Amino acid sequence: MNYKNKMKEKTSLVSQLKYFDNCNEELRFLIEICNNDIKKFLGEDSELEINEDNIPHINVTQAQIDLINNILRESENNILRQAVKKRKSIEDSLCDLSKDNEGLLAYLPKLTDERYNIKVNEMVELIGEENILIPALDKNSLSLLMKPVSLFPFISCGICYLTAFFVEEYIKQKFNIQQIYPYFSLSFGIFGFYRGVEISYKAIKTNKDLPWKKAKYLDEKINELF
Repeated sequence: MNYKNKMKEKTSLVSQLKYFDNCNEELRFLIEICNNDIKKFLGEDSELEINEDNIPHINVTQAQIDLINNILRESENNILRQAVKKRKSIEDSLCDLSKDNEGLLAYLPKLTDERYNIKVNEMVELIGEENILIPALDKNSLSLLMKPVSLFPFISCGICYLTAFFVEEYIKQKFNIQQIYPYFSLSFGIFGFYRGVEISYKAIKTNKDLPWKKAKYLDEKINELF
């Protein structure tokens, strides 16, 4: 993974907090690698080595507190502000956002709600997972077009029905028979619809796909720091 990808991963609050969690461990690991390389190049008897005690370590707790305070100062993230003030946890806020995405509602278009969408973007800022949160929760009047897979059951049904219909007509004319099977085309149409629903169900992001573990981690970290 290149440097740009690593920096992109650290844009969410959760990713940045986890980076600081592991920062000192990574520092110790790098020191160990350097000392091993020194012995490899200069020999096992070399007294030259990097002393870990002489390397300044990061105060992880203070760094994470400063990180959260910076976000509170520089952005209007009300979800984070409520969590820090112990009014509503991140997990509860995610649960509120997901109420209109339960069951069949995940497959239906939603009227545009800008205030709601701002909260979704605030959640993305905190826990990342934009590729899951935006498709699953964003309320947009064009959401049906943004989720063309929602139409797949009907498209699949139509394709199967028409294919079966033309196949049936061809067989009737070719072999001069009256009927192949009662409701032949309809049966294939129903089968196509069923398969379309199955594929759509797997493709569309539902509440079970939401990053609940990251929301819980953030709540635990806020309770630990504040």
